[in-house]
Amino acid sequence: MLTTVAIFRDPWEAQLLRSRLEADGLAPFVQYYNHISAKWSYAYALGGVHVQVVDDEVSEAGAIIARMRAGALLAELRDEFGELDEPRCPKCGSADFRRRASIPQIIFSFGVLFLTGVPVPPVLARVCRACGSPWDPPVASTSEN
Repeated sequence: MLTTVAIFRDPWEAQLLRSRLEADGLAPFVQYYNHISAKWSYAYALGGVHVQVVDDEVSEAGAIIARMRAGALLAELRDEFGELDEPRCPKCGSADFRRRASIPQIIFSFGVLFLTGVPVPPVLARVCRACGSPWDPPVASTSEN
């Protein structure tokens, strides 16, 4: 039998966990990946993308997921590869931020939805939780030297 160890709304998150579990020697399965990839609104109807493992591997998978949530795997990556180019606030240097849409972007999104019937999600800007300043990371340059 298979047991669900994690549920995600976005298919790519489930695939990342599947890859991590496979790297640790488990044999995970991802359920509803294709359904939700084809039509994201099915995510709520199907209850999300399920990552499942064989009943014998549930405790080991739970331990791996707990280590991921605690940040232990991130610490291992930093030890092996150094700094990971995490986005940081240009004012205070904090990596703790949230995403927020501006009022004009929300109005624009609703306007497009009302006029055309096409949902356009607003662009989310980063807002630093430490100092409260909004910021966006610099865009990588594509020019050749």
